[in-house]
Amino acid sequence: ESKRLAKMIETFLSVERMSAGQMDLKQERFPLVDLVERCAVRARALANNKHIEIKIAEIPSDDLVGDKELMEYAVYNLLTNAVKYSPAETRVTVFGKDDRGDRIQLSVQDQGIGMDKKEVGRIFEKFYRTKKAEQSGEMGTGIGLSIVKQIINEHGGTIQVESEPGKGSKFTLFLKRAL
Repeated sequence: ESKRLAKMIETFLSVERMSAGQMDLKQERFPLVDLVERCAVRARALANNKHIEIKIAEIPSDDLVGDKELMEYAVYNLLTNAVKYSPAETRVTVFGKDDRGDRIQLSVQDQGIGMDKKEVGRIFEKFYRTKKAEQSGEMGTGIGLSIVKQIINEHGGTIQVESEPGKGSKFTLFLKRAL
């Protein structure tokens, strides 16, 4: 847990430096499918403890360009959140589709505790945690999603959330396809 926290702080500082223009974003080209599979393999260790299936559905075979490590952090964070805030013996599904020519959508959908509209509106604020998240007994800092949003923004993308209490959440990334 302390190693994970140290990595989160390191990522947070990198993203802050990038946002302030003090650091350039790496420009690596990498397949979206590989990124998703790497994140799923890492998240399955946590999922297996709760008998949660991580299912990878259709993922576009496109490449992305940017900082592979930061993008991996973002997708992994969405996956582990989905697992943390879902009851045992449910499923987390990752799927994607082409969107408007130069964009790819990548979604992480869970069958977890969900959020109401007010919480969804605040979920990307630094240090914000929903009441249910705090009551869940799961460790959290409330900083992960703010980092995810910044990473996606730095890559010229956006993130959207659809959620309902008791019905789970779906986080969708709108990412620029490599040309």
